[in-house]
Amino acid sequence: MKIGGNYTLTGLIAFMIWLTPVDALAQDKKVGFGLQGLGSISWMKPDVKEIESKGPRGGYGFGLMFDFRFGDNYSLTSGLNLLYGGGKIEFQDTINFEHDSRTGDNFDTIVPGTIITYKLGYIEIPITLLLKTNEIGYITYFGQFGLSSQIRIKAKGDAASLGEGQIDNGDFKNEVRIFNFGLLIGGGIEYSLGGNTALVIGLLYNLGFMDVIAKSKPKVAMSSLALRVGVMF
Repeated sequence: MKIGGNYTLTGLIAFMIWLTPVDALAQDKKVGFGLQGLGSISWMKPDVKEIESKGPRGGYGFGLMFDFRFGDNYSLTSGLNLLYGGGKIEFQDTINFEHDSRTGDNFDTIVPGTIITYKLGYIEIPITLLLKTNEIGYITYFGQFGLSSQIRIKAKGDAASLGEGQIDNGDFKNEVRIFNFGLLIGGGIEYSLGGNTALVIGLLYNLGFMDVIAKSKPKVAMSSLALRVGVMF
């Protein structure tokens, strides 16, 4: 059964809010809650010369932030995000590419020189350690590092220069793994808006270390760089 990304995220957000009482979020300074949006670029990096990276692809995301504070300058952060990205790669060898093709067949033959654009969507649950400075004026500087765990909810794509035509927004779910993991490194500022409310602006680098292509013997990892803007309460 196919699950729509927006409906899935809405249900997960409602579930997380139900688990965390609103009065606890508002009164307990050891727990922060926020909303964020992300603009990103992502790219795929193969580990063999037979597959070449062909540039980044723009993406975006949005979701929830949770900040569990166990000190004035230390926090464990998590969240629940919906992310869209992908990348472009070129195969130098002929391969059979499995998907739900426009002809009803289970695969297309990809000839050398074919550039494939992956359009991917994930639900992400990050866990990072956040290190903060003391407030300087209205600004607090922070750095963070940790892990990103992602579940694939969308896998579409295009392919140009096919021997028998072209794939246009094809279903690539058979070619993309369900799970993806990466190392998160980032930093930025929090600007106090009064009380416990702060504007959060930062950069976040996700270094993918898993193979995202399901049936390729060479490893093809996906990484991203995102600008994040949010409000923490």
